Amino acid sequence: MPRGIALTIGLNALSQEHYAGATPSLRAAEADATTLAGIARAEGLETTCLVGSNASRFQVLTALQAAADTLQGGDLLFMSYSGFGGQLPDLTGTRAGGLVEAWCLHDGMLPVQAVYAKLALLREDVRVFLLTDTCHTGTVARIPYELLRSTMELEKEAAARPPPRRMPVFRLLPEGIVRRTFSQHRADYMALLSQLPREPDADIHAKVIHLSSCQDAQVAEDGEQHSAFITRLLEVWQDGRFKGNYRTLSRRMVMRMPPTQSPAYEVLGAKAPEFEQQRPFTV
Repeated sequence: MPRGIALTIGLNALSQEHYAGATPSLRAAEADATTLAGIARAEGLETTCLVGSNASRFQVLTALQAAADTLQGGDLLFMSYSGFGGQLPDLTGTRAGGLVEAWCLHDGMLPVQAVYAKLALLREDVRVFLLTDTCHTGTVARIPYELLRSTMELEKEAAARPPPRRMPVFRLLPEGIVRRTFSQHRADYMALLSQLPREPDADIHAKVIHLSSCQDAQVAEDGEQHSAFITRLLEVWQDGRFKGNYRTLSRRMVMRMPPTQSPAYEVLGAKAPEFEQQRPFTV
């Protein structure tokens, strides 16, 4: 009988000690992780939820290593990350712009390549549903905004929304904080980055469906109770009454999202047509 494991991660605040002083905070990331953990438990997955200071690089990598050590072909790993994103220097020379995406965990930034390297340890035919609700660069976000403004889509979007109670918050750690943090911990980050394989995602043999909250040129919006992304997921999921497959889940979420934030769907590792046809979270 297949086994299912879930690892949900969420951080509203970061360690001021590591991140070199005051940092912005989120409102809904930890609630997102807790809610996703509840869905996973309801679907029969053995679930670990790491929030706040427990969402450290050591805890995340240890949990992924444990999954790689125990999961067999046909088993399911559900993993989610909700929190700030950033960018670190690319020492492999394989990334456009010379930067690698990173998750901002409590005690430091973790390159996404390090996560993929752990996924590459999973056995063939392990199924992975990876859900990421973060953003890594706002430098090109002005491009879709200018395009939308020229077609009046932003005005339509604004008119359809109720007035916000607060200014929107995005899940992007400001570039100045990222640079300052990297500078103060340069030796540690260089050691971590130097150990990463050149193309870890190319070494993945498991079947990975990755649903991310926005395109590369967009930013992911936080929220009061849940993020914009998770709010739409919950609307589509309907407390477990959803009967479609992974692509259907993605398409219905996209239909509900504003034009300034479009979830991205991709398959990593082995081709997974049968996996894609399954109901999400199904062990």
